[in-house]
Amino acid sequence: MFEHETFVQFIDSHPEIFPTIVLAHRKTVDFLLFDCANQCFSSGLIRCFNYLYSRCFDDPNHFCPILNITQVQIMKSVGLNKTNTIKVLNRLKQEQIIETKRNQIHILDLEKLMTNCSPEIILSYFTQEQ
Repeated sequence: MFEHETFVQFIDSHPEIFPTIVLAHRKTVDFLLFDCANQCFSSGLIRCFNYLYSRCFDDPNHFCPILNITQVQIMKSVGLNKTNTIKVLNRLKQEQIIETKRNQIHILDLEKLMTNCSPEIILSYFTQEQ
């Protein structure tokens, strides 16, 4: 963690990284605004789709179909109780979008997952470099 003055000196001595820092900050603010709207206006099912999709791209340059997450992590992240989280995951399994294993979710059909996400989350991942 930088002190303010140390950070200013660092940026002054490395001006080439300033655009990257600004972009990262913008992405964080965009994500927080989207997450706030998502929590307020999207159904639990859509929030689960959005969360799983975003976790597939923890590394924005690489799709990862195996997510090391638990039901409790999903429950806390999307704001559902345990019963509703299980219902949503069971529905996704029935639709063959995911497969679950102990502490893992395997994304079987990214297209179906994307089709059910909020359009904003898909756009945010397709415009990562802007």
